[in-house]
Amino acid sequence: MKGQINVLPFIMIFVVIVIGATSFYFYTKTSEVSIAISTIEYDNFIRGINQRINEYAFSKKQGSSESFSFNIPKNMEKICFIDKDNEMNQFSNPELDLKRNLETDKNIFFEPNEYPSTKLEFFEVSDNPLCIKPINNKISLKFESLGNKTKIIATNEKEIEEDKCIALSYNGDVTEKIDVVFLGLGYDNSKELTNDAFIYITNIFKDVYPINSNFNKFNFYQINEPVENCQITNYIKCNNFEVKKQASVCPNDYIIILTNRNKILNIASPIRSSAIQNLIKVNTADNILVLAHEFGHGFGDLADEYVDDTYYSKFDLKVEDLPNCDKLPCESWDNVNGTSCYKGCTLSNYYRPTKNSIMNFYFKEGGDIFGPVNEQILIEKFNLYK
Repeated sequence: MKGQINVLPFIMIFVVIVIGATSFYFYTKTSEVSIAISTIEYDNFIRGINQRINEYAFSKKQGSSESFSFNIPKNMEKICFIDKDNEMNQFSNPELDLKRNLETDKNIFFEPNEYPSTKLEFFEVSDNPLCIKPINNKISLKFESLGNKTKIIATNEKEIEEDKCIALSYNGDVTEKIDVVFLGLGYDNSKELTNDAFIYITNIFKDVYPINSNFNKFNFYQINEPVENCQITNYIKCNNFEVKKQASVCPNDYIIILTNRNKILNIASPIRSSAIQNLIKVNTADNILVLAHEFGHGFGDLADEYVDDTYYSKFDLKVEDLPNCDKLPCESWDNVNGTSCYKGCTLSNYYRPTKNSIMNFYFKEGGDIFGPVNEQILIEKFNLYK
């Protein structure tokens, strides 16, 4: 018998190569996601500061003031505000003085230098320059109305630590905007929650029509305190009263609980996402469009366009209460282009306007859009906000 070649060493080498290549791939992808999120956080921080400055300069009563916390990128070490209209301490920060002389048109500077300096109008500062070192990836600032300017004041370290509501993306007065607050269930730290929140903000609120075309009507916040009044069975079960009480530290029209879930574990034991009135509970292991689906329920009162007779037959549902369902011959959307009359919409005897949509099987082909009827309904709701 001929001797056999021992293939074990070759197999081990191959396995090591595969593991190494896989690890490098995921490290690269994780780095790309981290960089993208830092860019989004930077952009949202600048926009949020600008909104607050303009709000207190021109919309608030002179003398009124309030403190706000802002989320900032993880590796941002310092933020400096300069008031070029008033005397500045030239010797407080030599490196900053050099930047200021090189970029004469800028008045907000960052460390490290990978974050670009920028310019905002209509503010002055309590100390000039006003340089702040973030704590736990956030800074807390007090804004005071001076009539046609806003004074920016750094709050003390204790206030930064105790502030529970963090602005992720601020677009204007809470009385005119749709205020959305994120809470986390099952997260090891607040930064992981922030990363997931920005993933949903970017891929749903900035990307899915017609939500994306109304993005400037949203304010987004985060509460770092973990949710303690929820448990996981085959769905996310919460004490809604206690959750809403916890969320009350932030302005909130809609509360989104992100449940940190391992994708492999979820295949073996899936849990459902859901929406009850303004409380949306999301399984992060689900398709990312699940948030658009649940937001369609919570914000637009849209009905499920799939059929679940066993569950929905328990309720006395009238088709008049389901804005995106109808009976034959589907006269509700008779004049809407791109629609038809497809059997099955919440109940098997009702009809839906499109073959598939986000409100039907969002994880299948054609399920990445709301469809013309749902879009009209959502747009009508968005028109109520500025």
